[in-house]
Amino acid sequence: MTSNPEKEREQQITFLSETIKKYRHHLPKERKPSILICGKTGNGKTSTINALFGQEVGNVGDYGRGTDTDEVYEWESNDENINIVDLPGLGDSEKNDKVFQEIYRRRIKEADGFIVIVCPPRPAELGTLKTVNLLISSGVSSKHIIFGFNKLSYIRYRDNGKVSQVEIDGLIGSTSPKHTQVIGEAKKAFLETLREEIPGASFSEYQIIEYDSISGWNLHKMLSAVVEMLPYEAIAKLNRAREAAERQAIKKEKDRLKEEREFIRQEEERLKQANAQSLREQERLIQAAAQANAQSLWEQVLEEQRRRVEEREEEALAKLNRATEAERQARKKEKDRLKKERELIRQEEERLKQANAQSLREQEHLKQATAQATAQSLKKEKDILEEQKRRVEEREEAVENFSNQGKQFNTSIVDKILSGIETVITLIDPSVGATIGAARKVITSAGNVASNLWNAATSWFR
Repeated sequence: MTSNPEKEREQQITFLSETIKKYRHHLPKERKPSILICGKTGNGKTSTINALFGQEVGNVGDYGRGTDTDEVYEWESNDENINIVDLPGLGDSEKNDKVFQEIYRRRIKEADGFIVIVCPPRPAELGTLKTVNLLISSGVSSKHIIFGFNKLSYIRYRDNGKVSQVEIDGLIGSTSPKHTQVIGEAKKAFLETLREEIPGASFSEYQIIEYDSISGWNLHKMLSAVVEMLPYEAIAKLNRAREAAERQAIKKEKDRLKEEREFIRQEEERLKQANAQSLREQERLIQAAAQANAQSLWEQVLEEQRRRVEEREEEALAKLNRATEAERQARKKEKDRLKKERELIRQEEERLKQANAQSLREQEHLKQATAQATAQSLKKEKDILEEQKRRVEEREEAVENFSNQGKQFNTSIVDKILSGIETVITLIDPSVGATIGAARKVITSAGNVASNLWNAATSWFR
C-alpha cells in the first residue's frame, strides 16, 4: 500500500495538537523576544533592523525615546511581534561611554539575543572590542553574541597589483569567487583579532555572519543565528516579523529587476538604431571617397598639361607658315619634343589609372576596416548587454532561492519549537516525549513546512 506523506504529516499534526493541549499547562507561554543590537554609528544598525524584521518595525511601530539618553531607541511592531533595542556605539568618547555602559547593563538583563554590527576594513576597532567586553562582563556568554559583518563593499584588496573592491549584487551576494574568498579572509582576520584581544572568550567563525543590510542578502543566515540564541517560546513571533522582512526584500529586488529589464530593452533598441546609423555612415563615406577621387588633383594636372601642349602646337603651326628652313628644322625638333611629352603624358595617364585602381582598392579596404571596427564596437556593446541579461537572470534565480530559504527557515523554526516541547514533555512522560520526537521528524522531513502546518505548529502557544 502506497503511503501518503502529506496525509501522514497532517495526522501527526493532529496528534501533536491533542498531546500539547493535554500538557499545555506545563509549557511556557509564547512571548516576544527581545534583541539587543549595538555597534558604532554608521555601521548600519537601523538598516539591519529593517532588513531583518521589516521596514515597518522601524517606521510604523510604537516609537519611544529612551529615558536615559536621547540616543537610545526602542522599536516595537504594531502587532507586538518583537522588541528590538538599538543601543549607541561605544568608543567615541570616554564621557559618553560611561553613560552608555550603564544603559547597556540595564538592557542586557532584558535581552534574549545580542547582535554587534561591524563593518570593514577594521571591524575589530576599539568600540567593537569595548562593546564585546562589556557584554561578556555583564554575564553574556561569548557563544551567544552574533557579529553582523555589514557593508562588505568597503573591503579593498590587491589583485595583480591593482586595487579592487568587493561587490555585492542584491540577493545574489558577492559577484565572484574571488570576492567570496576575500570576504572569508576578512572574517578570519576579524576572528583572530577577537581571540587576541579577548583571550578568555570563545568565538567561532559561525558567529560572524556576512550580509547586506540594504538588499537583505543572507537574511536567513543571520536570522538562523538569532534563532539559535532564542528560547523556543520566543521564536514564533520572530518568524512572523521575518516574513515581513522577506516580502520587503523580495519586492525591492523585483522592482530593481523591473528597472533593469526596461534598461535592457532601451539598450537593445539603441543598439539596433546605432547599427542602422553605422551602415548609413559607411555608405556615405564610400560615396564621399569616390566623389573626391573623381575630382582628384591628378586630373587637373593632366588637363593643364594637355592645354599647354595644345598651346605649343598652335604656336608651332603659326611659326611654320612664316619660318625659314632653319626654323622648320627647329619646329621639327619642337614636334619631336612634343611627341615625347605626349608619350610622357600617356605614361602618366597609365600610372594615374593604376593609382586610381589602387585608390579604389584602398577605399574598399577602408570600407571593410570601418565595417569591421563598427562591428567590433557593436559586438562589445552587445556582449555587455548579454552580460546584463545574464545578471538579471541570476537575480531572478536569487529571488526564487530567497523564497525557498524562507520555507526552509520555517521548517527549522517548527523543528526547534517541537524540540523544546519534546524536551519539556519528556521530563514528565518519556514515552510521550519519544512519540513527539518521531512525529517531529515526520513533520519536518519534507524540507520545507507548508504554511498550514506552520500555522498549526505556532498556534499551539496561543
